[in-house]
Amino acid sequence: MAEYIISGLSGGKYVRFDGGQRISATTDRNKATRFADANKAWRVIMNQISKKKRSDWFVEMYSIDIPQFQPSAAQVSSEQKGGFRADLDTSSMDKSPFDWEQIATNLKTAFTDILKYKEDLAVELNQVNNELCDCEHACEFFKCNAAQGYKLYSMIHERRIKRRFLKDELRRAEAILGMSREEIVSGKIEAAFAEIANQTYAPRVLKELFDL
Repeated sequence: MAEYIISGLSGGKYVRFDGGQRISATTDRNKATRFADANKAWRVIMNQISKKKRSDWFVEMYSIDIPQFQPSAAQVSSEQKGGFRADLDTSSMDKSPFDWEQIATNLKTAFTDILKYKEDLAVELNQVNNELCDCEHACEFFKCNAAQGYKLYSMIHERRIKRRFLKDELRRAEAILGMSREEIVSGKIEAAFAEIANQTYAPRVLKELFDL
């Protein structure tokens, strides 16, 4: 059965694991750790050797009788890009549990949409505030009969309801955009949403108005 070892590009060095499975180098080819699967040897290079030194090593078949093969730097570079590793079975390697490209797209889309929504809310809130200002000045300048007074009340009531919705939506958008990663994972967004949903108004002066 074929066996494989990890050899140094410069020659005369080989990878071995000691009794504690710590990786080290040896100059004795016969003391090099041997692998029954070339893929396992490549995984050691890719996962246990630093990126700066990774290109100094390659996998070769172990044999006491055959002369040592020393590939050129260009061949090792080609190997890492798929040359020598063309037959490497990557299906057995660990795969990421995340679809990073999809996550990046989802995050970008979500934040872009929320930022645009926040801008639209601010414009609409400004419009409602101006309409309420007009209604209040109408109350100040004109005497209304019962029908006119009810119509004016309805206009103010409708805009105050809309104003509350816009302000709450702004608070939700700002909660997401303004929180740190630590606050998000700790559940503070959900807590902020719950606070908005359960808020009540406490009268400042005219408490009797809320006894109706």
